Amino acid sequence: TSTYIPWIEGVSVPEETEIIVQCTNIGLFPDVNGKPLIDYSSLTPRMVACDVVFNKPDTLFLQEARARGLKTINGLGMLVNQAVLNFKMWTGMEAPVDIMTQALMDEFGI
Repeated sequence: TSTYIPWIEGVSVPEETEIIVQCTNIGLFPDVNGKPLIDYSSLTPRMVACDVVFNKPDTLFLQEARARGLKTINGLGMLVNQAVLNFKMWTGMEAPVDIMTQALMDEFGI
């Protein structure tokens, strides 16, 4: 079951949360020093933190989550899969996923 929690500055993440998804432009270049204003002390290691921001891949949100023992997922997979779908639509061919992924990893230094 999923539950939407409205964002209010300093909101605590409920203890039973399994995954927290940051899907705003907070932390996206050039504002790489931004992070959602949540109560990070409410995060627990059994949670997973996902950030759809891909540039920079290791956002402050993910750094805060990792420092508290959470598994983290950056936005690279979303970016690659968006590119894969667009490549197929534009060319009619299957995308070279491995090459695209490596090119983005090289570009972002990861």
